[in-house]
Amino acid sequence: MSNQQWKKFKQNMKEKRLAKGKKNERCILNSGELVVQRLSSSVSGKAQKYSRVGPREFVSFPYEEMTINNIKYACEKHFSSVTESGLVCDVVAGDQGPSCRTLEQLPDTKVIHVRFIESVDSEVVETVQGTLESQPKRPKKIPNSFGGSPSQIGRANEPAKYYPKSLSISEMLKLGKKIEETTTTVSLFTFDLQSMSWSKKPEQVEFSVSKKPFASGGFRDAYKATSVHQKFASKTWVIKKYLPQTLKTIEDMGQTVESHTKKVVQMHHLAASMAANLSATVKKIGKEEIFGELFRYTDIFMGKLDDDFITVEEFVTGEFVKYINNTGELCTDPNDEYGKKAECLAHFSFVKSDKKLILLDIQGSGANLYDPEVASLELQEDGEILFCAGNLSKIAIDAFIAFHVCNKYCELLQLQKL
Repeated sequence: MSNQQWKKFKQNMKEKRLAKGKKNERCILNSGELVVQRLSSSVSGKAQKYSRVGPREFVSFPYEEMTINNIKYACEKHFSSVTESGLVCDVVAGDQGPSCRTLEQLPDTKVIHVRFIESVDSEVVETVQGTLESQPKRPKKIPNSFGGSPSQIGRANEPAKYYPKSLSISEMLKLGKKIEETTTTVSLFTFDLQSMSWSKKPEQVEFSVSKKPFASGGFRDAYKATSVHQKFASKTWVIKKYLPQTLKTIEDMGQTVESHTKKVVQMHHLAASMAANLSATVKKIGKEEIFGELFRYTDIFMGKLDDDFITVEEFVTGEFVKYINNTGELCTDPNDEYGKKAECLAHFSFVKSDKKLILLDIQGSGANLYDPEVASLELQEDGEILFCAGNLSKIAIDAFIAFHVCNKYCELLQLQKL
């Protein structure tokens, strides 16, 4: 191939890549969503890569122009629980970086890779190669009259632009008729694990709740819900209501629905603490790259809707998989990696609690878990049944020990064999 032909070939390839990028941008603008993979804030392992934090997520993108800053604003709103602590979004080119200042530096917009770092006046971002890139100071976000954040677009003196998401024709016509749907007010109570206490005063939050459940389990029906409340607007939520037979079971256990619902939330926090402790142990021994994706539990609150006690939980996208049942039985193929990690988490919880309890009913989508159950060695303490209706106590513990065979993840953490 002659030099001129080579140059022409390179130009054609460049044009194709640019055309593909523009097509992806149009798809994002039309759908109003990004596909985002969150990464760890710093690199680790021999390969010096950022680790994945959770599965890919759909992130609302209400802007009319694709820019790095607009991507940052959308992600900061979506991951508000992270940014509330003062961290800011950094868009990177992939799991080995580097940080991107312009859209052209992104290899692809099909999946956006982001991490969250501390904000400083002149952002200094460390790349994987160990060099430093000094980035200009981020433009300050100024709320507009609609409660959103204007997009700071590209060039220094160009005025900021913000456009609300366009309405479809059917939505426009729907506004011409009387809309009967109203929001539902839920009184939300928060549990704080550090102080081991409940909030005294509930927070009133309005949700738009679907009329029909999208899923039903052995104990509760699940309804999708959204909110415009500042703390809840960035995510889709699930409101879970007890089935009639569950209410009867709770009554037969000598518990009130309120106390049982509190235990559901407290048990969820216990599970989240176990998963966080396992993650911390993996990081402490420097085995993140070998262990891979780490489990996390979603946010949860106790709510009161009219006279009924409910839970309000973060909605998890993706295919639902039950890794371990509350009976202690294993539910996945022996070679399933998430299944092995779930067994390791259960094993870890048993050792961590000095064999007083075990985390079971491990289920969710990928590494995002929800709806756990705990089996305690003793079913009662001081006359009160421990945990919830799914606590099968020693029966479930013995069953898990019988089924479980320590795998590479148990060995990696040097867990005592059961």
